Amino acid sequence: MVEHEMQWSVNWYRWKEQQWKERLSEIDDDERPPGLDCYCHKQMALWGSLAAEAQTRFSTVLGRPVFW
Repeated sequence: MVEHEMQWSVNWYRWKEQQWKERLSEIDDDERPPGLDCYCHKQMALWGSLAAEAQTRFSTVLGRPVFW
């Protein structure tokens, strides 16, 4: 069960990262408020780093790669 929770956590972080990518791509350049690009990229980096860190640590604990 814990292994599934580990995988779910990595998947959740990757999903959140993807959500921010989609939000950024859905807004036209001329409609985009100032600073939104920066904020979206910051959020993508945050969720991406959480996913990478979780994947690394969980893989170490399990002794095998955690796939997402």
